[in-house]
Formats: sequence, C-alpha cells, structure tokens
Amino acid sequence: MKNTLDINLSEVERIRQQQLHVLYKEEQRTGGYEKWYKQLAQFQKTIYKQYIKFGIPGKIYRPQITVTNTGDVIDHHIISYLAPLTFQRIGWNGKRLFPYEQIAQLSEFFRKKGKRFIYAALPNKGNIYPSIICENIDCGGKIEGNAPQWRKFMRNVLEAGVEAIDFFPIFIRNKDEHSLFSKKHHISAYGAKIVGQSIAEYISATTKGIPKWITLNHEKCHLYCSDFGSPDVFKEVADVYYILDKNEKILYWNQFDKKSKIAIFGDCNLQSYCSHGAGISANLSYALNHPVYNAGRMLIYGLAERPITRQELDGLLKYDILIYVNFASAPFVRSATLSLKHPSLGYNWCNFKL
Repeated sequence: MKNTLDINLSEVERIRQQQLHVLYKEEQRTGGYEKWYKQLAQFQKTIYKQYIKFGIPGKIYRPQITVTNTGDVIDHHIISYLAPLTFQRIGWNGKRLFPYEQIAQLSEFFRKKGKRFIYAALPNKGNIYPSIICENIDCGGKIEGNAPQWRKFMRNVLEAGVEAIDFFPIFIRNKDEHSLFSKKHHISAYGAKIVGQSIAEYISATTKGIPKWITLNHEKCHLYCSDFGSPDVFKEVADVYYILDKNEKILYWNQFDKKSKIAIFGDCNLQSYCSHGAGISANLSYALNHPVYNAGRMLIYGLAERPITRQELDGLLKYDILIYVNFASAPFVRSATLSLKHPSLGYNWCNFKL
C-alpha cells in the first residue's frame, strides 16, 4: 500500500546525520563507551547499595521502591543503569538480537508494507536529573550523563538507518524551565507537551501533504502527577485538549477517525495524562492540526508483562505514519536484568516472524 503522505527523504537524512554527529562528538568527549562505562563504577556501586534488593542473595532481583528526600520515587527502573554495555536476547523470528536490531527489524517490517516508522526515544528521569539518584556521587562528570548503554544503543539505532528522534539533547535543553518528569518515573505534563511538540516539528519538517483539519480547544487545568496518581500526590498545571461537540467538552485521548493517517503507540510513558487530554498524543494532534490515533500500550521489549503481538502490529497498517515512543532504557530494564546473574538465559522478546 503506497503511503499517501510525501516524505522529504533528504531532510530525514540530514536530521539523522545531525543526530549522529552529536552522538559521535559525545563519544569522543567521553573517551569511548567502554571507558565511559568503567568510569561509572562508583555510581553503579551506590545503586547496588541503596536501591537494589535480591529475594535470594545474588539470585533473584526484586523491585525496591525508595522515596527520596525530595519526594521523588525510585523504583525498579533503576536496575537499567546496571545493565551491561551490550547484550542480545531472542527476538523477532527466534533469532538472538541486539536491542537496536529489534527496532531496526520493526522499522523494516513497516517499510516493506509501505508505511513509515518513527522511533521517539525518551531518556530516563535519572539520566536528566542524576542528583535524584545520588547527590554526591560522580555520574560521569559530563553532561552526557550516566547511561552509556542507552547512548550507544541510540547511536546503533541511527546507524542502522532507522528514522528516529533522540530526545536526550531535547530534554537537556528544556530540563530547567519546568520538571520534565513527575515524582515517579513518568514524564510530567510539561514533558508530554515537549515530546508532542517535538514530534510534530519533526513530522512537519520531513512530510508534505498532512491534512490540517482537526480543531482542538485547550485550557489550563490542575492534574495529578500522572494517570497512575492518587489524590494525595503532587498536582501540576497542564494544557488539557478537548473537542467541543454541541457545547460538550470531550477530552482528546484516542479518538479513532478513519481519516487519520498517523498512529502512536508505546510503553507506559505514553499513557501518562492521556485520559486527561494532556498526553503526548493530544499535544501531537494539537500541534499538527491532524487527528492522531493513540493505539495504546504495546511493549516491544516485554519481560514481566506481555509483549506486542503480530495481530497488534497488523492493526497499525491502516495508518501511514507509525510513531513508537518509549524510554531508551526499555530493553535494558526489561531484559538486561537477566544478564546480571543469568547471562546465558535466552528470554523471548517477541518470538514470532515478521
């Protein structure tokens, strides 16, 4: 099926090379990923000591939730900082794959179907605000942060030719204006706005022919820290988007429209603020003036929870542009935990043929 939206391939390539240039310079400044990783030994030891718990000594990892002095919650995602620099797991077609190969093969699957795949990789909270994890520990001493695993993964993704948006430098530029994350590991309403607008800017710069015919209204509203919040947790101000239908305000969440040409899916981060009309998809729709279908949670790297199915992938083929949003640490937090004590274990990510 031919894509009805014209893609500006030269602009896509220009942006890809620009992002690679940033990563190459970053790697050069740190002396290479291997050296950078070794420099974080004390940082990793601190994580082991303060935040990691094993049910059976040295055998079974159990998540441990810690609330810091600032009220920030550190949960099981912290384990991803201890992941090896590189690893493989059983993925598509039953083959052992590096995490970036999982993304690359998914991109190729959609390309062969005449669809466009865009990977939006978000950094973790502790990658942008390292003092939350350990205030007095050197996290590398560089703005590149404390996760060379994820930065190498991002470089590999771009080098594989995947159309992707590296959000680490975008978050670094915006980290001081408002908090980009909630008290948990989810992005904040402001973070969702930055992601939605940035994806919209990228699509607008690289695409021609997007019908601009949706009308969304918006207003300021106090929201709890995420869709997973409760009345006793921190509130924040957010832009809430809605459709006005006969004076009824319908929050923009995942309104399905057969005329929509864009769909977005991802891990739990995508769901933050969605039901409030303030999530990534609502911000993206507003910025593009085009309806974006929120296909919901589909895990490319499943471990404790169910990974994406072939049926779900096929259901996305009705759209021309597919946007996958997740934390760049996703393959590490959901798969690399096994490598810490069981490096030979071949866990199946999504063991079906593309």
